[in-house]
Amino acid sequence: MGYDAELGLNPDDRFPMSQPLWEELDFEMPLKQFANKSTNNWLEFEKEKGWERPCWIRYIGNSSYSRSKILRDNAIAAITHTKQTFKAISRSCKGFYGLMHVFANLTRVIDLSDYDFVIGFGVGPSLAYLARVRYASVAYGGDLLVIPFQTDDANWRIREIAKLQRIAYQKSETTLVGADPTYLDALERIDASRNLHHVTFPIDPMAYAPSKSHLEDLIEPMASRRAYGKTVMLVPSRVDFQVKGTDKVLRAFARLVRERKDVFLIMLGWGFDLEKAKSIVSVLGINEHIYFHPYIVSKRRLVRLINAADIIFDQFSASGAYGTTTMETMACGKPLITNIDWKRLKAHVPEKPPIIEAKSEEDILQGMQSLCNSELRETVGQAARDWILSTHSESNFLELMKVVIPRAK
Repeated sequence: MGYDAELGLNPDDRFPMSQPLWEELDFEMPLKQFANKSTNNWLEFEKEKGWERPCWIRYIGNSSYSRSKILRDNAIAAITHTKQTFKAISRSCKGFYGLMHVFANLTRVIDLSDYDFVIGFGVGPSLAYLARVRYASVAYGGDLLVIPFQTDDANWRIREIAKLQRIAYQKSETTLVGADPTYLDALERIDASRNLHHVTFPIDPMAYAPSKSHLEDLIEPMASRRAYGKTVMLVPSRVDFQVKGTDKVLRAFARLVRERKDVFLIMLGWGFDLEKAKSIVSVLGINEHIYFHPYIVSKRRLVRLINAADIIFDQFSASGAYGTTTMETMACGKPLITNIDWKRLKAHVPEKPPIIEAKSEEDILQGMQSLCNSELRETVGQAARDWILSTHSESNFLELMKVVIPRAK
C-alpha cells in the first residue's frame, strides 16, 4: 500500500502469547516460566531461540518494570518535550490523578506523537488520544468490554484508564469492530457507536494450513499410546467454564465415552478452571480418555496440534462470537464445533461459516457424534478452509485499510 508502518508493542505486556515470537516459532513452555519477567528476559529468550525481530517491530515508550527508572524516564521526557507534555495534559481527565496518569505514560505518549496515524489496540486508543495524533480504534475483547466500564474502580490508575478509554473510543476517527455482537452493545453504552467499520481480521493461509502432523511427536508417549487408533478431539483454548464453556465439552464427552471407547480428548492445561476440570474428569471416570497437555504452545506448535487432531472445539459462551481459534482451525481445514449467533453475526460477515453449531451440552454431544464420521469431517473441513480464504483474506483487510488510513494524509 506504500505506507511506512511499524508494529508498536506495550513494553509492560509480558504475557507469553503477546510476544512476537509466539507467532513465528515452534515451541512450548510452562505457563509460569516467564511470569512477571521483564521485556529484557523475552529479548534474551529470542536470542536463545535464534530469532531476530524484524526492524518494523518496536516498543512504544519504556517499561515500568523498574519504578525508579520509569519515574526518571518520564521526568526527562517532560523536560525535553514540554510542548507535547502540555498537549497531553490538556486532554487528560481533570484532577490530580488525571495528571498522574499522563506523567506515568509520558514516554509512550511522546513516542506515539511521532506518527501520522495510529491504529490502536488495547489501551492504544487512549494513548493516541493523549498524543493528539489521528487514530482508529480496534474494539476487541476486554479493551472494550471491561476497561471503559471501570470508572468507579477503587484503584485510581484503573479509573483514569477507564475514563480516557471511553473518551478515546468516542473521539476515534474510525472504530474497527470484530465479529462479536457484544461489541456493538458496548460501544452504544459508552456513546461511541459512530464511524464504525466491520472488520474480518486477516489470517495467513500459508502459516495456518492443512499439513501432516503426528500426535506422537507432540504429546507425552503414554498419552499418545492411549490416543492411538481413536478419533482425537482437541480444545486448544484455555480451560474457562464461563467464557469458553469448557465444562460443557467435558460433560458431553463423558456421555460420548459411554457410547463408544474409540475417542480421545486433548485439552491444553491452563486456564482459570483447570483444577475444576480435572476434578470433573475424575468424578466422571473418563481419565483414560482425556489428556491435559501441561504446556502452553506457540502458534506454530498449535497448528501442528490442530492438524494432528480430528475434531476441534472453540467456545460455547452466550456471546455467540468467534475469535482466533475458530479462524485458525478453519484455515487448517479441520471441522469445528462452536457456538455462533448468526442472527447477529451476519451484519459482520457476508456468508455463514461452515461449522457445527452447538450451544448446549446436548448440541455438543450431537456434534461429536456426527463428526465421528470421517467423510463428514473431510467435507466440513474443506468447506471451512474455503470460507476462511474468501472471508478472512489479506486482500479484504487491505481494502478496508485503504478506506480507513488515507484520510490521515
